This record gives sequence, structure tokens and C-alpha cells, in this order.
Amino acid sequence: MEKLRYRQSPGVQDNGGGPRRLVDIIRVVPEISRNYFKSPSRRALFGGISLLGGFYVAQTISLSFGALGVNDVIAAVVCVLITEYVTRFYYSRPKVTFPIALLNNFKMGFTYGLFIDAFKLAS
Repeated sequence: MEKLRYRQSPGVQDNGGGPRRLVDIIRVVPEISRNYFKSPSRRALFGGISLLGGFYVAQTISLSFGALGVNDVIAAVVCVLITEYVTRFYYSRPKVTFPIALLNNFKMGFTYGLFIDAFKLAS
């Protein structure tokens, strides 16, 4: 019986000896992200996105719970607890890394969004 030869189909390309398995790709991701975020402009961009993301989440929470009129107090308590926990987490670290700084930016945007919504309701 003749041995079957497997040929590579024309659509499949050789990746030049790079990582082939999913585990190898996952191991390379932290180094790639570290190199990606070394640029100050990228750090500022993602810091701004995080800040605006927190603002958006605060507006969404305020709108959804405020419109329904149900569980307003519970939503406020959860928001305050999460904000205080993130503050404690951020300021208890001896060295602040970039993901922790992004979390703090999100918290600042979240707090700002809640303040702005409170001012809208007060007027």
C-alpha cells in the first residue's frame, strides 16, 4: 500500500517559524502589549478612553436606574462601594502600573459622570 502524502493546500501559509500553538501566542501577548504601551501618546489615548468610558457607564447607570425608579438606593451604594474600593486599591500600591492607572482613570470618569448627572437633576 502506498503512503499517503499530505500536501499543504495553497490557501495555507507558513508563518516563518513563529509561534504556532495558542499557548505560544498567549505567552507572547504580555511582551507585545508592554512594547505597544511604551509610547506616551498611546498611554494618553487609552487613559482618555478609560476616562470617557467611566463617564459613559455612569451616565448609563444613572439613566437606567433613575428612569425606572427601582433600587435607586442599592445602585448608589454599589457605586460608592466600587469607587471606594478602587481608590483604596490604587493608593495602597507601592508602584502604580499602567492597568491600575487605567482603572483609576475609569473611576475618575465614573465619579465625574455621577456628579454631572446630579447637577443636571438639581437644576
